[in-house]
Amino acid sequence: MIHNTKCTIRDVLLSIKEKYLLEGERAVEEDNDWYIYESDDILSLSTSCCISSRPEFDENDEEIFPGFAIENDMDYSLMPELVTDVVINALDQKRDATEEELLKALNHYLEADAFIKL
Repeated sequence: MIHNTKCTIRDVLLSIKEKYLLEGERAVEEDNDWYIYESDDILSLSTSCCISSRPEFDENDEEIFPGFAIENDMDYSLMPELVTDVVINALDQKRDATEEELLKALNHYLEADAFIKL
């Protein structure tokens, strides 16, 4: 993923899906030097987000968001490993999973801390 870019959750899900289907799981897992910052804790395909570097942490283990995320009013973060694991699991169940199904799988994981059965 390209750092310091604005996009939507749809863009992130489809980018991971494409990379997984074309290059495989290892390529997706190795591409993890980024973080997703978003402005709302309720995700939809059109939720605005930005891709930037991983957060730093202060002495109290509080996240310190990168400047790009702060400048774009992003208040929440998602680890790329979590999102990629959800997308890979969904695609392993259903190779042609739609963007809506990938979003449903992600939201289910965020709410239940478990993978969804598609």
